[in-house]
Amino acid sequence: MAVRRVVPNIRSEAAQESREFYGLLGFEEVMNHGWIMTLASPSSPAAQISFMTSDKTAPVDPEMSVEVDDVERLVRDCDIVYGAALDVDRVREQVRAALDRRLGPCVVRVTIYDPRVLHAVHGCTATAARRLAGDPEADPASRAAELEALLGRLRSALAPLVHPLNPLRARKARALRVLALLDECARRTRGLVAVAADPDASHDARLLESCRRVETAVETLLGGLPERVLTAPAGVPERHPGAERALAHVHGLERALVALAAPLHGSSPGQARHGVLFG
Repeated sequence: MAVRRVVPNIRSEAAQESREFYGLLGFEEVMNHGWIMTLASPSSPAAQISFMTSDKTAPVDPEMSVEVDDVERLVRDCDIVYGAALDVDRVREQVRAALDRRLGPCVVRVTIYDPRVLHAVHGCTATAARRLAGDPEADPASRAAELEALLGRLRSALAPLVHPLNPLRARKARALRVLALLDECARRTRGLVAVAADPDASHDARLLESCRRVETAVETLLGGLPERVLTAPAGVPERHPGAERALAHVHGLERALVALAAPLHGSSPGQARHGVLFG
């Protein structure tokens, strides 16, 4: 597989000023969609630079674009390296759609993410709440183990982004922030699991409401949930001293999930629809 061109994408609201300045260096405008403008050198067409306000076709703004001569091989190689952290089927759909329309250069966004991490956070919280409510079949420990395994795979997938030599400092900082907040989610769920295993622990209406807020926070990050799993059992007391420790962990979990909106989406919550995103 050969690289044909690498195009840096610069976030800018000053398209005209950029065109004028880079025109002094010999660049000419070759594409302009309003939100993105590309300049190229007439003598060396592969030498290009793009300026964009924001990507109108994706939930994240790419910092560079890379054109390769074999997209299918790229998909296969990414599948081998990143595994479940890559939505390979969605990438293949993009490839087929572009080729079916005979668009020439096939534009494909390879995005590393795994929405199962947030689903695991949601599932662990709901299962722990059921256990605290007296459900003997609820097993939050297994859900917490699933979360830890998924986080391990995500750390491996994001390792190139957080490497000390990565020159994309903003992207690296964002990846580190996401990992730190997900680690905090894992820490809080471990604490919640430990509390759920304590026979003196219990639940109350406050805990149920806090768990519902966690469910809403996950739904906001993912753009939706297949189903809401929290239900109110009969006879829930308004307050119970055995719920205090669980409440502390659920409140911390809620804060971490709300804080994830900024680094995951780059702007407003709900903009991204596929979990942990890096374009």
